[in-house]
Amino acid sequence: MNRGSLVITILLLFQLVMFGQKDSSQLKISILTCGPGGDLYSLFGHTGVRVQDKSRAIDVVYNYGTFDFNAPGFAVKFLRGKLEYFLSRAPIDSFLREYQYGQRYVREQELDITYAEKVAFFQALEENLKKENRMYQYDFFFDNCVTRIRDKSEEVFGEIDYGNTVDEEMSFRDLLHSHLKPHAWTEFGMDLILGVGTDQKAGARGQMFLPSYYARYVSNASIDGESFVGNEASILEFPSVEQTPKFWTPLRLFISLFFLEIIVFFLFYISGDKEFMGWIDRLWFGLLFLCFIIMSFMWFATDHEVCEYNYNLLWTVPWTIFAFLFNRQREKLMFFLTIFTSGILLLTWILIPQCMPQAVFFIVLISLLKSLRHAGFVRWINRLKNAGSWTLALVLLVWGGISTTEAQSKISGITVVAPPEAYRGDPMEGIGGINAQWIALVPYSISRKGNPKVEWGFQGQWWKKAKLE
Repeated sequence: MNRGSLVITILLLFQLVMFGQKDSSQLKISILTCGPGGDLYSLFGHTGVRVQDKSRAIDVVYNYGTFDFNAPGFAVKFLRGKLEYFLSRAPIDSFLREYQYGQRYVREQELDITYAEKVAFFQALEENLKKENRMYQYDFFFDNCVTRIRDKSEEVFGEIDYGNTVDEEMSFRDLLHSHLKPHAWTEFGMDLILGVGTDQKAGARGQMFLPSYYARYVSNASIDGESFVGNEASILEFPSVEQTPKFWTPLRLFISLFFLEIIVFFLFYISGDKEFMGWIDRLWFGLLFLCFIIMSFMWFATDHEVCEYNYNLLWTVPWTIFAFLFNRQREKLMFFLTIFTSGILLLTWILIPQCMPQAVFFIVLISLLKSLRHAGFVRWINRLKNAGSWTLALVLLVWGGISTTEAQSKISGITVVAPPEAYRGDPMEGIGGINAQWIALVPYSISRKGNPKVEWGFQGQWWKKAKLE
């Protein structure tokens, strides 16, 4: 125990001897709840314990949310969930300075407990502050700056009745979303790396990992029927500023890219720069492969249990990026696999046991359209385009078939243009039902190799001309 801790302990023990079980109005222990900040690590707020005794000039805050930026391998340890957090103690003025600067509220809930309980809680904090006890393995949901204070309170005071839950149906993901509404991209990123466990119902204790929710429970808490909290006050308060979400949210971005892909699919790619589009597609599937690497790393190479069993891996289609390295036939097979996977994912979307971001639905659609192009579906559409007049003729045939029930006399005749490929059967049998006096079938236009000019007038250009009796 350091010198400061020893002095505080001696002073409080002295008061305990002097006052026995009688409460001292000079000694107070409070729960401090701090508002969210703008940085990623502060988006969910913070919780601390304040111990003050004006008669002894004691006013300090115990903080379980401390970590060392200069720790060896900080970034790697943080990502892998192996970064150790620790309990620290600071004067109230030093603690409040950060929240004053960040315009973040600080609210206080004074515990309505006996003097002996206050001293016992203080001693537990001081014991936890020792060098050999202060470090712990941080877990965002189950072992953080809030749950440590809750667990330490229950360890000292015994069973605490927290009353009714805020909302029994809320999952951990719902709780995160409640704090991330103005931060669409942060919400999207967290949804991508958090697995199916995040969609479990949190329950009362689970909800307490968030400072604001723990403060609500503490307000209604009781011990043996006696209220756990006495006075509640605001230490720092600032006008609430409603944050406007950025226009380019993930959903809007990927919807826009989806419609752009439709335009590319039906127009640009047919007559445009296929090499350029090929590089765009490589970039797209390369980014999906990067997502696959990150999500796999968070699942298999870290201690973050909430990142396990992540169904987002299904839409990353990691094999697709390697399709560009194979010959044309194998490339098509790889893209057919992506088409199959994407199709199944879209058809079974509502059955997936994990809550997927809405933007992911359009990511899957974009991958599906790109894969259809690379698998050769564009050429089929191109053939339909070239056979447009034949398609029109089929429409006319249907119209003609309907007309036979209304008209008693035959029309003079009809001319249609043949498709670019040979017929599989005799089309005249079906065309005869149009009730025409005659029909002429014009062949598909031709051009010589290397010469885009369409040529007409060759001998034998008319395939068949029939007089229908």
